[in-house]
Amino acid sequence: GDSIELCGGTHVAHTGDIGQLRIVGESALAAGIRRLEAITGAAADAWVNERLEQLEAIKDRLKQPQDPVAAVEQLLSRNTALEKEVEQAAKERVAALSKDILNDARAVNGARLLAKEVDLDAQGMKDLAFRLKDANPDLLMVLGGRHDGKALLTVLVGQQLIDERGLKATDVVKQLASEIKGG
Repeated sequence: GDSIELCGGTHVAHTGDIGQLRIVGESALAAGIRRLEAITGAAADAWVNERLEQLEAIKDRLKQPQDPVAAVEQLLSRNTALEKEVEQAAKERVAALSKDILNDARAVNGARLLAKEVDLDAQGMKDLAFRLKDANPDLLMVLGGRHDGKALLTVLVGQQLIDERGLKATDVVKQLASEIKGG
């Protein structure tokens, strides 16, 4: 049968002597063997009081003393909606930029070269490159920028330049990264 034991190395005459018991952790030691971590007595009382103080602070911050769970759910829902709005705005920005950015490209040795600093995050740069890739086989595009304090670099080599000249985006990135102390 199952063996169920609870031992903390302390023996008491009556279980009531332990006072309140709070399980604060649980982990697997081996197959079929679990470890429960618990606190008792005054330590358990202090743990509960600390959690109650945290709950009161949360209720005060949320300005929802009656139902903090509903307030947190409302905040999470609002956050999700705002993230979707930001994502949609970023997509619209990339779409608008993709229409105008090629005006800055210049012809160089039978190819079009575009080097531009843009105010996009890494995903926005990647999305912009993918938007332009198929319709611009003669394009070598280098996008640079900063986001969250980091230098970003995206390189697009059109298929024609890959096929005819053997250009590789990775080679361009390596060379440029060394110039910006990223390689």
